[in-house]
Amino acid sequence: MSKEPVVTVLMPVYNASGFVLEAVNSILTQSFTDFELLIIDDGSTDSSMAELAEITDSRVRLEKNEKNLGLIATLNRGLELARGEFVARMDADDLSLPTRLEKQVAFLRAHPEIGVCGTATETFGFGSPQINTYLQTHEQLTTLLVFNSCLSHPSIMFRKSITDLRYDADSKHAEDYELWTRLMTQTRFASLPEVLLKYRIHAAQVTSKQRDAVRDMATRVRRNVIARLDLSPTPEEMQLHNQLSNSETIRGKEAIVRLENWLMKLIAANNEKKLFDPIFFQTYLTKIWIDACANAGIGIKAQKMAWSSTLAQHADRSFMQRLKFVVKLLIRR
Repeated sequence: MSKEPVVTVLMPVYNASGFVLEAVNSILTQSFTDFELLIIDDGSTDSSMAELAEITDSRVRLEKNEKNLGLIATLNRGLELARGEFVARMDADDLSLPTRLEKQVAFLRAHPEIGVCGTATETFGFGSPQINTYLQTHEQLTTLLVFNSCLSHPSIMFRKSITDLRYDADSKHAEDYELWTRLMTQTRFASLPEVLLKYRIHAAQVTSKQRDAVRDMATRVRRNVIARLDLSPTPEEMQLHNQLSNSETIRGKEAIVRLENWLMKLIAANNEKKLFDPIFFQTYLTKIWIDACANAGIGIKAQKMAWSSTLAQHADRSFMQRLKFVVKLLIRR
């Protein structure tokens, strides 16, 4: 290449034979063409390297780790080798839709304050396709970080100039979540509402043992986020918080009372620290509270608890919202 590319597409590869060439082709056929595709093989033991070696497109840079280093070390090596102004993540088993790079570059050019831009995604491969959309603004996305990661990692495009753009080696299985919690005060986030990446679901992804490791690491990251609000949750409070984060139903009146107290603590602490946008943070936690009451399985008592709480003082009390609440109540009784 005669000049530095605008975008480096960073694709780690480990034993992705059967998927990787399709993933590569989805990048090489992008409508935006000023990119390098930086592929780093992390010690594959299948035919991935042989398949990749046959690619002749000059935009492809093929690197190989001397030994298997793992995803985080491979990503950090890729960030060091990247030459583009922007770095787009890409997994070796996913597909980028043809206008992905074009639309993300255009968005980042038009919004210089944004440093991290994701997109909506669609699953494929195993099971029925599912479209995953994300909240769009920085204030909305960062609020989610008190519970979970807020963006689709394989869909991300970063500005290479972000100061702390490096994955934490101690955050395996939640490296993206941990990174967002650091970058949220250094730059601004956005997510495009259009599906621009297809996320492959297949049997070789995450085992049940790995799922436990993912949950354990996510708990550690969210505990660190909560600590930034100067809060030290009790074991019972952390259990409730993890239940919310893992989309688990909180059942029973006593648990709902404890949840009310915990959510009010979070709101009060954030009003003091202003780590998250106070207005959206309270709005989001209010929605969580209303939904939790409706799903608690405590009958009509839930209605009074939900709407009489201080948490609900700014809630949508329209007829339609109250009707939705009653419907959930009847389903969950």
